[in-house]
Amino acid sequence: MISYYGNESNLYRDSCKLYHQGSGGPWSDGYAKALALHRHVLSEYDFVALADDDLDAGSDVWQRLFDVCCRNGLELAHPAITTNAPSREFEPVSGCEMRYSDRSDVICPVFSRDALSKVVESFAFTRTGWGLPIVWKKLLPETKVGIVDSAPVEHTRSFGTGALYKTMSRLSLRVEQMRLQSRYGLL
Repeated sequence: MISYYGNESNLYRDSCKLYHQGSGGPWSDGYAKALALHRHVLSEYDFVALADDDLDAGSDVWQRLFDVCCRNGLELAHPAITTNAPSREFEPVSGCEMRYSDRSDVICPVFSRDALSKVVESFAFTRTGWGLPIVWKKLLPETKVGIVDSAPVEHTRSFGTGALYKTMSRLSLRVEQMRLQSRYGLL
């Protein structure tokens, strides 16, 4: 399934079985609406990855990512990021299949079916995803979270340089984050 929130009509429609086009941001206008619309189909999958549009990885990487999540009982995971990682924590560790963490990031969170059902409502309250990892930590307090080093993806754009960031100032991003976290009693 592709949830596209850009300006070009029907871009990528022929590349997938399920297609959703929104406007605005990936979380409130993309994932939240697409997951609500296609909830019946998503219930057939054990894991769902919500990948940014600027990630590069082959189908073998995605399969390995899901296999590691399943084999290790992860409920929330994130692939290691080889280029332009949001923090050093997400850079791959050589020789490591996966490591436990206390959080994921919004670049490519991977949810178990159960974990996704517990956090999906939070997507509607943010365009950018800023603050979501902290909210997920509250909504999934006893969850096994991991960073999967054996299935790394390349982040092809530098952090904070995509089209969405051109429409929002750093201050408005922080305000959005604070509103989201306040909604969940985290401020």
